[in-house]
Amino acid sequence: MYLLKRIALAFLLCVYLPGVSAQEKFTTDLIPRSVLFGNPERSNPSISPDGKQLGYLAPVDGVLNVWIRTLGKTDDRPVTQDTHRGIRNFLWQYDNQHILYLQDKGGDENWRLYQTDIASKETKDLTPFEKVRVDLLAYRWNFPDTILVAMNQRDPKVFDVHRIDLKTGKIELDTQNPGDVGDWSVDNALQVRAAQVQTDDGGTIIRVRDNTKSPWRELIKWGPERPSAE
Repeated sequence: MYLLKRIALAFLLCVYLPGVSAQEKFTTDLIPRSVLFGNPERSNPSISPDGKQLGYLAPVDGVLNVWIRTLGKTDDRPVTQDTHRGIRNFLWQYDNQHILYLQDKGGDENWRLYQTDIASKETKDLTPFEKVRVDLLAYRWNFPDTILVAMNQRDPKVFDVHRIDLKTGKIELDTQNPGDVGDWSVDNALQVRAAQVQTDDGGTIIRVRDNTKSPWRELIKWGPERPSAE
């Protein structure tokens, strides 16, 4: 009899407790979706190279834009005027007078590189090409007026390396993709020195060159299983 009572009690607890938990879930206030999925009040803080300004992302009429504040002051102001998708990332130009960011149109993922003058709030489209994607490749403090980007302007299927003059906006082809390179690596002198190739069998080849005038050579390759030095 005692054993039967214990079994009955255990059964009632199994039935009753989940009901209590479910009831508590319905009576507890849910977190608003705007808190979970809405824009942050402020995000991505970044200090200018000279240490005198703070940049960050914050909404303007519900759309994320870049704001600037002079450190030690409360002169916060938006310097970009995006009214559609919002800006998700940005970086300081080393002249401390501009910021750079990527943005696409309507979610097509054909990113363009934009440059905004902090004082005038004027924004320039540095890569105004239709159906062309731009990826930032390298930007170094010792070359403050030059940025390297990977861009599929010549051939939609591959990305060549281009050099952009941030003062004039001039774009030059730096390194042409032979057709199989999926990623590039740049040294501290802003020279493209390595290329990564994905083979048809799922392997990888790393090519390198001594300088921009030297021929490419295979440094290492490996299949889907393991690397092997050549």
